Amino acid sequence: MALTVVHRALPVLPSRGLAEAPWHFLADLLIDRSVRRLLRAADLVDLQWEEYGRLTPLIRKVAPNVATTCMFHDVNEQKLTRSIDTAGDRVGTRAALADRARNRRLLRRAAPALDRAFVLSEKDRVLLEGCTSGLPSAIVRPPLVDDSTPLFDVDSRPPIIGFVAALRRHENRDAALRLATRIWPLVRSARPDARLRIIGGGLEDAPRAQLSGLPGVELTGFVDDLDEAYSGLRATVSPIDRGAGVKFKVIESIVRGIPTLTTTVGAEGIDTDLFDLVSDDDHELAQGVLDALSNDGAAVRARKAAMRARTTYGAREFAKEYLSGVEDALMSRQARG
Repeated sequence: MALTVVHRALPVLPSRGLAEAPWHFLADLLIDRSVRRLLRAADLVDLQWEEYGRLTPLIRKVAPNVATTCMFHDVNEQKLTRSIDTAGDRVGTRAALADRARNRRLLRRAAPALDRAFVLSEKDRVLLEGCTSGLPSAIVRPPLVDDSTPLFDVDSRPPIIGFVAALRRHENRDAALRLATRIWPLVRSARPDARLRIIGGGLEDAPRAQLSGLPGVELTGFVDDLDEAYSGLRATVSPIDRGAGVKFKVIESIVRGIPTLTTTVGAEGIDTDLFDLVSDDDHELAQGVLDALSNDGAAVRARKAAMRARTTYGAREFAKEYLSGVEDALMSRQARG
């Protein structure tokens, strides 16, 4: 029997104590006998996100013989290091340094009780190893494509450029603003017929008002069907300058055969040959968009990139890699017996 512990929506505890997990979950873990019985009966406890991985020492006390794994969707070290680099003043820098030091302590405390860590890229494996040596880890590429995922032919589409993201996240909101106010005017000056479609929900009122008034820019809000949203795009641009982990939104564009342009941050953990362009310069990104609109070679390159990416990020490959890691974790726990 395997138990998966995952949570992202409810309020979290203050950044002190066992972990940033909902208080009611910790209360159940500590005082609810049925929860403790469930843990002890399990063969494997699978924790999702680094914050939940911090619960491993407590789980080990409750259920000493259960194998425990954690999926590091992001490795917080990278995000916290970037917070230090961009703090802007001495007070902010000290606070960011303290946050990173605390995160490292919590990770090192949890690591000995973990039987296996899963990461989504080699980049994250190196980051995790730098924080806590000796933690067994395995790379599992995110399963972002299956047999139902369409592969588009974009060379005959109208000149519509897209940015697809959860806009409630500030790094995505800021990327949308950068795209619309700094990159898009350069594109429109050469291609007045082009349109920019910003797709995703959660945008706050002020940036929505700013974006909706820009020439050639349209906001769709939340969409139910990503395939339908991608079906109208000639190319996508994701000018992200912060965040951590593998950026699913760029892979979702690549596997559908759409020319994909991004920054070095957006391409982290992904083979850069899969992109039509990787650049941090607004003018270069704008020129890349113009090239994608006028050059049929972009569509040919995107289709070839999609064929490679669909193998790397396929559901079957993920299942094979993940189950292999789980089996290793179970064998490791049995050997420790």
